[in-house]
Amino acid sequence: MDCNSHGTHVAGIIGSKHMFITGVAPDVTFYAARIFGFSGTTATDIIKHAYLAGCNVVNLRQRGNIGNVPDPVAAAARNALAVASVDNTFVNLPSVLVNGVEGVDPIPYILDTGVKTPWAKNMPLTIKLSPLASADACNTLPPGTFKNTVVLPRRGPCTFLTQAQTALADGATSILFYNDQIGPILKVKLGAPDFPVPVAYLTGYHGMILAQTLASSPTATISIIDVLVPVANPTGGQVSDFSGWGPGAQLELKPDLSAPGGFIVSSVPHDGRRHRERKPKFDTVRTAFLNTAVPVTMPGSAFPWPVYKQGAGPVDVLAALTTTLSITPSKLELGASRAPGDVKRARLLVANTGRAAVTYTIQHVQAPSVLGEGGVVQDALKYSDAGARVTAPPTTSIRVPPGGSASLSLTIDAYAAQFPAGGH
Repeated sequence: MDCNSHGTHVAGIIGSKHMFITGVAPDVTFYAARIFGFSGTTATDIIKHAYLAGCNVVNLRQRGNIGNVPDPVAAAARNALAVASVDNTFVNLPSVLVNGVEGVDPIPYILDTGVKTPWAKNMPLTIKLSPLASADACNTLPPGTFKNTVVLPRRGPCTFLTQAQTALADGATSILFYNDQIGPILKVKLGAPDFPVPVAYLTGYHGMILAQTLASSPTATISIIDVLVPVANPTGGQVSDFSGWGPGAQLELKPDLSAPGGFIVSSVPHDGRRHRERKPKFDTVRTAFLNTAVPVTMPGSAFPWPVYKQGAGPVDVLAALTTTLSITPSKLELGASRAPGDVKRARLLVANTGRAAVTYTIQHVQAPSVLGEGGVVQDALKYSDAGARVTAPPTTSIRVPPGGSASLSLTIDAYAAQFPAGGH
């Protein structure tokens, strides 16, 4: 039913109930409805179909600009919880086992999925280091150096393809690169789908471990095994490069928040038992999620990611379940500010369900703005540090009594910082 496994992958994230992997709602009851065929597009009336079938939650994945989706989907998104994706903090990678050497743990590697030739698994493979003078394999090697072996070249000043062609010309049967820096080799592929031998990559740290092991035990062999090794992800906690962005079709603040969605291990639901359904109030859940989310800062910047990229930030389920604070509305959607002087005003209600009074400091944290319209691709988005100014004159703090509430008046000036044309 699911020809590319995406549906079962998402279903596993939601409702897996396994001894090793548990979904976020393991007691959920799924309603399976085919949306896409093996190719082509689909009609958006599937949303209405799911509603009429009695579904409590409808999950829809949408790439690109949220405002460009078909009208029925855009209309549904106005009252839905739009969630951006952030990368997982750890990734599970397949591994290389060093045979005949004690004390060396399985070494994780990143497979070059762009090369069609597969690795031989679960069998000893002869492996050799490059000669010291040609460790980068960027130059011609002595004839026969790598004949019928796996070659372990360090990332060099030439391209990976040049290094691979040098090793191949010398008889290599597989190529295992390792980085010249401590970390992993990210978003790099050989760029040659028909390259005749398999290719993979090691972090600089793990590459040095393997290189030192081979230097002291030159007769050691390796095996490609199915054991997964958890490795810290350098993009963990950051917005995924495939995640969609706002605003909505009517300038709504979308996405609402973020959650782990990149490099997620999932599973296939394995039983057909039905469970008791729970129907929490959607607005209450959304408010708790948005109130307790913590924004992610952009790499190399003091600013958080734009609201139109991460929403309120990654969801914190424990904080949402235990918070005694409620701020409504949980977001302010003020529409277009058409000219300087078009100042907006809003009022927030802060409720405290705790047993003690709480005092909060009022602060506006500036996030960059998104510049980009229409079919702008993810990598072409531009950001501006200029943006609206939000003030709460003359208040700098607010005290909320136990079991009570307090209101807060805000003034929003979209043109306070000479906002660039064409931005949000």
